Amino acid sequence: MDTASLDLARMGQFGMTYESGTTAVTGKFWMLKVVAAATFGVLTIANLTGDAMTGVQFAAGTEIMGNITAFTLTGGSVYAYKKPN
Repeated sequence: MDTASLDLARMGQFGMTYESGTTAVTGKFWMLKVVAAATFGVLTIANLTGDAMTGVQFAAGTEIMGNITAFTLTGGSVYAYKKPN
């Protein structure tokens, strides 16, 4: 993502989704911003290696970046920033 697109994406210009429930969310997101301390039952990030990030509580203000394609919260709330097309 070039610098201009990144600036627009950080401002939510490509769209955002707010989630505070336990509904499964799918899409093309580049960042999740934790609004209220959040824990994930599902967090799918393409090309992520290492331990799963499920069951870990993320503090409010945490930004999780990557090629995010699906997530399900077990608690908390997040803004999911959409990737530019």
